[in-house]
Amino acid sequence: MFPSISIAMATFNGAAFLKDQLRSLATQTYLPDALWITDDGSTDTTQQIVTEFAIAAPFSVNFVKNDKRLGYGRNFLKAACLTSGDFVAFCDQDDVWLPNKLECVARAAKEFTPGLIVHSGRVVDENLKELGHRFPNIEKTTVIESNFKSDHTFFPGYALVVDRRLIQQLGAIEMMENDSLCTSTFAHDQWLCKTASSARTCVHLSDELVLYRQHASNLIGFQIDLSSKLEVCT
Repeated sequence: MFPSISIAMATFNGAAFLKDQLRSLATQTYLPDALWITDDGSTDTTQQIVTEFAIAAPFSVNFVKNDKRLGYGRNFLKAACLTSGDFVAFCDQDDVWLPNKLECVARAAKEFTPGLIVHSGRVVDENLKELGHRFPNIEKTTVIESNFKSDHTFFPGYALVVDRRLIQQLGAIEMMENDSLCTSTFAHDQWLCKTASSARTCVHLSDELVLYRQHASNLIGFQIDLSSKLEVCT
């Protein structure tokens, strides 16, 4: 039996692409136990889209509107802290998951019981046209014991699936509740790559499991990632 996987999604005025992402979650070959969405004060139709999706979704859909702005990093951690599955898959509001994403990571989780699973992605434009790039570009599937000693190693949030208990042990609740963190710069994925990946076994999957959409409103886009000094392990 595969371990259960919960999806943690953070939303903020994501109506433009949200329907595509939600449809991709509903057509997974291995379904999540639940989807938790924490919203950081959207003023568009995000909540209406989620409410309509929840009616026919093949899993539990939970929508929580924040009382105050947390910023995208802390908002993701809040969603993760609400989940109850064995593993947590972080989900951006504007990407599209390929149908076998959760099945692939669940298979790896069962076989290796890692703290962290990361996988490759396929870069596309706002109309989902392929741009000919992989990000992250994981060339070979490998299992690494407590890797990522460097502070500069980074995998984007959409490529992360993390043992839920490990997230709690690393202090996600305290980080989420820490109002001193800058809401515009704290990134949950950078924090997790520095902590979870050095604490437990990590599985690198070469499979491209997400369409990473590039558009005018990307908070952190592909070109920024490429030009940064962050090291992406292959």
